[in-house]
Amino acid sequence: MRDKKISVSVVVVTYNASSYIIPCLKSVLGSRGVAIEEVLVVDNNSSDNTLELVKKYFGSDPRVKIVRLRRNMGFPYACNVGVRLARGRYVVLMNPDVVVDPYCFARLAEFLSQNSDVAVVQPKLLKPGGYIDGVGGVMDFLGHGFHLGMYERDSGQYGEPRDILYASFACAMVRRDVYLRLGGMDPRFFLYNEDLDFCWRAWLAGYRVVYVPGAVAYHVGQHSTRRIPYRALYFGRRNRLYTIFTNYPLPAAVVASLMLMALYLVLGVKAALSDPYEARLTFRILARFFRDLKYLAGRRAATPRRASLTGMLRRGLVTFRLVGLRLHLAGLYRAQLRIKVKPGRAKE
Repeated sequence: MRDKKISVSVVVVTYNASSYIIPCLKSVLGSRGVAIEEVLVVDNNSSDNTLELVKKYFGSDPRVKIVRLRRNMGFPYACNVGVRLARGRYVVLMNPDVVVDPYCFARLAEFLSQNSDVAVVQPKLLKPGGYIDGVGGVMDFLGHGFHLGMYERDSGQYGEPRDILYASFACAMVRRDVYLRLGGMDPRFFLYNEDLDFCWRAWLAGYRVVYVPGAVAYHVGQHSTRRIPYRALYFGRRNRLYTIFTNYPLPAAVVASLMLMALYLVLGVKAALSDPYEARLTFRILARFFRDLKYLAGRRAATPRRASLTGMLRRGLVTFRLVGLRLHLAGLYRAQLRIKVKPGRAKE
């Protein structure tokens, strides 16, 4: 590590996170090898005692600052607020159900400082028990994101840095200037696919997104949607459609969007026989897409195009294999809706 510590800001987005926030902030404030400039707890109007706990246990630390939003604006909006307020050159975006290794941020910051073409870095995310939660992600042609290594036991098999299409913003470090220049995450996404969409735009702007194996964090996982799986289903499917329409080159965007809408139509008809609420959500996604078409077209026009789809395919960041479709046909997304663990699940 360098003698002079790199200054880092941390943005922790909370919503009814009282069960997690204390160990999360203790681990952040115990970071070594970097100077924690500030920890911005951006709260989405929690109804539990999350903020009371922050004040009780960390109120005497001037680095810990609370930003309370008037209502639940979603993860992307809250992150955007935090990054705008942050003073550090590098900013960590993280969930409250993550605990970081003492040198996690130092190794991420060191990698960014040595690689000017990298905009986002992700640590190795582990689950309790030594299983991998993710080492970054790639995507199939229809926009289904996949956390690499998910549910594998960690035995050092992901020991080298590698380019990834997207970093999981459960815990990731970004260059503040690049984040703001790209407009941050799309606040309409609310949750799910916002990290994939942003990182894809970073690639299109000419930057890289990289997994850094020496940095480690531990993720309890999916705190915000554990008890509301239909919300996860709605935003996951809708945001996937929005992402591929706005980020692919136009011919691929049209083909992929039509294929995905056809899949959703089939899923909606099928769900009408067994789960009418899921069916209504699916048809609502299709209707919403056409209502938002003008907005999405504007996003397309504002998205830089310095990286080609061919180059991303060559790097292995995108695959034409329709892995997500096979999981749909196998019924594994139905299992996910029931909160069952299935190896190799797509990012819903």
